[in-house]
Amino acid sequence: MPVIIPDKKRLVWLPCLLGLLAMTQGCDTQGNLSDDQTVVFTLPGLFSDGRALDTTKIPPQVSIDGNNLPMTCTGTNCTGRLNVAPDTDFAVAIEWRSGDLLLATFEQQVNSTASGATLVVSSNDYNTNHDNNANGIRDFDELDVTNTTDVDVIIPRIDASNAPRVDGLDVRFDPNNFRLTGEWANANAADQSGELLFIDNLMIGNNVNTNNIFHFWAAAHDGTYLYMLVVSDDIGLNFSDSPIIHDDDTLELFFDGNNSRLMSFDGVDDRHLQIALLEEGTSNPNSSSFASARILAGPNSLPLPTDLLVATGLETGPRSLRDSSRQQDIYEIRISLEQLGITVGEPFGIGVQLNDDDNGGARDSKWGWIHPSRTVNDVDNTWQDPSLMGVAVLGN
Repeated sequence: MPVIIPDKKRLVWLPCLLGLLAMTQGCDTQGNLSDDQTVVFTLPGLFSDGRALDTTKIPPQVSIDGNNLPMTCTGTNCTGRLNVAPDTDFAVAIEWRSGDLLLATFEQQVNSTASGATLVVSSNDYNTNHDNNANGIRDFDELDVTNTTDVDVIIPRIDASNAPRVDGLDVRFDPNNFRLTGEWANANAADQSGELLFIDNLMIGNNVNTNNIFHFWAAAHDGTYLYMLVVSDDIGLNFSDSPIIHDDDTLELFFDGNNSRLMSFDGVDDRHLQIALLEEGTSNPNSSSFASARILAGPNSLPLPTDLLVATGLETGPRSLRDSSRQQDIYEIRISLEQLGITVGEPFGIGVQLNDDDNGGARDSKWGWIHPSRTVNDVDNTWQDPSLMGVAVLGN
């Protein structure tokens, strides 16, 4: 660190560490070298290649004349300050690294009092052609995105010949070890910490009993389709009487194909599917094969995928933990990965929520996986803010 001199100017760096970099420009940040000089730098353009890197896992190293500039981080913003003598030349270096992989670098000489001068480091000014381990492959191309992104769920690959039937029938669960059996045995129903994928965060509903709620979901893929099972531990009261689909018993699925995690639907690959448990105006299980299938796109979503199969089942799932005399309701879904914009091995956003209607009219409660629970007031935000989805990866 350079010695502090009485006649000094302050150097301030504010690297922007966005959670996900599927955005095209990253985030501009500024630091004042003197009263009339500015340094501006953005994230390396390569980081916007659609792999949705979390740079809080690979923060930049900033140095002055080879000395690291200490950073103080609050949330996703980091600040470093350095005292610099006026009319002094010094070398600015920015380096992005993940373990032994050198991802991007920038170096330039700067004068602390060059009047009116501005050093601009754009997203394309970085050197990204590093092969630090000398194996003939660019380091960035070796980056394992699952190590730089917070992945909640890894969805296993199955052989297409072993794919579950989407018929709303015969879902089995072994309560002794909390595992699916039968045709869904190879699906994953647990997150990275080993906890079952419970849909048990109460989002909407006051004075609702949250004890013994056993809603959960599971998923698998075969490289072409995503297969999802959602189990709803209802009390046997289901309705399809409302003009608004989410006021009846419904499943809401959310997808962000490239995990861009924007705070509004991007019109590129963000989807919201609303799937009713019952066919409209009846007590019959819903199915995509029906001409009157009650399956809708959410208000901010792209249209429904055309390659979509849905089947529901009333009390055709595992035994209810709340009422041992009955079984749980289920939703079975098959969706084209290509139409969702999901690529094997690359993170995507996913959200799973259930609406429950036990007496007709408006819904009585809403439950979510990942979405925060209500406290004093109801909360329901993923339908307009995709950044609230969880993150999943399709296994190879």
